[in-house]
Amino acid sequence: QGEVGAAVHVAFTGCTNEVVGPIIRGDYMRFCVNHGKPAFKKQAAPGGMEVMIYFWDERDGPAASGWWIGPKLGSDHVWGFHPNKTARSPPTGGWQVPHSGPADPTCVLSPKGGGASPAAPA
Repeated sequence: QGEVGAAVHVAFTGCTNEVVGPIIRGDYMRFCVNHGKPAFKKQAAPGGMEVMIYFWDERDGPAASGWWIGPKLGSDHVWGFHPNKTARSPPTGGWQVPHSGPADPTCVLSPKGGGASPAAPA
């Protein structure tokens, strides 16, 4: 499973869920660091819904740790989840959308041009 690495601009594509897909698909920009890892905010239309991709550590228990897609950092309301706690940046595939469902193989997070290059594989 890859990661977006040092990318500043990323995009979610695919995501077959009829409710969650339209919410999370689109372009995101890195905007801060949360729990030691980069967080991204969707570039929404003015007045559009805020969507963020962020990491949460084990402070609320191991089951709450991983990468989340939600309307704000640490939100109780979330649309997606990735259990990879060791990734240094958001994973490119394997996202559970919705968060309680199985991984959706069509839901892909990719680095986009204009930012730093993705990290090289280890």
